[in-house]
Parts: sequence; structure tokens; C-alpha cells
Amino acid sequence: MIVATMDGIFKAHAINPKLIDNPDLPGLKDVNGVLIIQEMIKAGKSGPAGRLMPLTH
Repeated sequence: MIVATMDGIFKAHAINPKLIDNPDLPGLKDVNGVLIIQEMIKAGKSGPAGRLMPLTH
């Protein structure tokens, strides 16, 4: 489980609590340069059901 603000700051993370309140996360990129957290925010704003996000790791 992940709980994040709409600014991309994690407030809860079930697997890695070190990610909580980390201000660097909104700039996190995958190997193709895609801003992962920014894509998560877009998915959340896309509608009530959100959408799938293809990520490369």
C-alpha cells in the first residue's frame, strides 16, 4: 500500500518506510527517463478509476 499527496510525497509505504516524506521522489525516473511519480499523479487525476501505468525497471 502507498499513500501519497497530489504533490508526489509518500505519507505511507507498506514495503519501504524510508520513502515516507522523501522530497526527492517526485523527480524519480525509470530507466527510460519517465517521471514515475508524476505519471502516478496523472493516473490518479485521469478519472475515478485511474488507469494502468506501464513502467520500465
